[in-house]
Amino acid sequence: MIRALSFTILSLCAVSIGASTSPATPSVFCDKPKATVCQIKKLPEAPNGAAIVLPDLSHRTELRVKEGTLKNLTQAMFGLTGGTRLRLVHMEACGLESFFVLPNFVELRLGHNQLSTIVVPTGESSFALKVADLRNNRLKNASQLAPFVLLEELYLDDNFITELSMGLFKPMENLRVLSVARNNLTKVTMPAVGSGDFMLPGLESLSLAFNQLSELRMARLQLPSLRLLLLNNNKLVELPELESFDQFHSLERLALAGNIWNCAWLAQTLQNATFEIVRDPGSQNHKNCTFENVAGVCCQFTVASGPEATELFRPEIEMAREMTTRIDARHAEYLRYGTDRVDQLVTLVRQQLDKLHELAQSGEPQFVNYEQVLSLRQSVADLSSSASQLEQSTKVIVDAERQQKRLLHFMLDMKNKLVRQAIETDAVLDQVEQGWATFDRRLEERLMQRKVVVD
Repeated sequence: MIRALSFTILSLCAVSIGASTSPATPSVFCDKPKATVCQIKKLPEAPNGAAIVLPDLSHRTELRVKEGTLKNLTQAMFGLTGGTRLRLVHMEACGLESFFVLPNFVELRLGHNQLSTIVVPTGESSFALKVADLRNNRLKNASQLAPFVLLEELYLDDNFITELSMGLFKPMENLRVLSVARNNLTKVTMPAVGSGDFMLPGLESLSLAFNQLSELRMARLQLPSLRLLLLNNNKLVELPELESFDQFHSLERLALAGNIWNCAWLAQTLQNATFEIVRDPGSQNHKNCTFENVAGVCCQFTVASGPEATELFRPEIEMAREMTTRIDARHAEYLRYGTDRVDQLVTLVRQQLDKLHELAQSGEPQFVNYEQVLSLRQSVADLSSSASQLEQSTKVIVDAERQQKRLLHFMLDMKNKLVRQAIETDAVLDQVEQGWATFDRRLEERLMQRKVVVD
């Protein structure tokens, strides 16, 4: 008895000494000890040097953390020595910078963290992950997600990805949703030309919206199941080699607003569209387009680029540009004048209404006379007539200037086509001249050979 008590005291002393020399490991508990879902209301604050160890998750299927801060979630923190049934992890806004992915994870909800690193077990090649919500983090590339070939939904919005390689997703045959909006994307690359058409057979939703894309080559991209395509709010002028969206047979909704589309290309591409053109009032109202719109999408006529186009038709192009600038300036000036005039009319109406209100509230009938009422009524009628005339005049002027601007840009568009035809013609003539030169050289060589034989 005495020996047992002495041993217990010594053990407690040893524990106390150990605790005093190293930081204590914070305890973490699930709300319901026997439930399959482990919900942690708040992670404890760990002292410097201490590592949080999660509770036993061997019989849990889900881990949900409601609140707290944890920078790095490592393999050791799971405390798993054997198998586990854990499939879903929900840890949003926890300050995570790196996260260890177990092979059996099926769904990860890790939005609104500081994630820049995804860690996987060394040598592991098989992962069950199907849904990854990584929105609002600090990921700089998507290559860390290459091992997860069974992905069905991938959300990468609001990260720091500037270049996206579509070849990364080729092995992901089950991918249905891919969203990479708001990433400052400047480049989306496709697999090498020699690899043939690039197909994602199951992709239903693709979002590249709110980026900085000025070029996007989709002609070789085969998406037979695509239903929603969001390209709005970029810097796109045309989609090279894409003459229509017919190759996306299942397309139902397409968002194009907020770009600088070429009207001629846009009109040709959408002329037989059977899908819905999404109009986003938060990004661009087609009624307030600077110049023109096609199917409710703002666009403009662009001048052909390149040295040949710069030299050819230079005077005409410069003149059209100058006239367009003048029209824009006049239009803006008239809008300012119209706005000021409307403000003046509104002020006068309010003054007259104030007078009417004062007369109506007056308790002395002798201050109200018939002439004053008639005068006020006439003033209101005059103001209403002036407002109607101003509105009608504004509409006529805006329509006239729009037609004039349309004509100028149509001229530029026709010149662009002439430039391209001239360049193509020059190329053909060069080929013909090269052919004649080759023919003359061979003819001369044969004549020389015959002369040598005769001699």
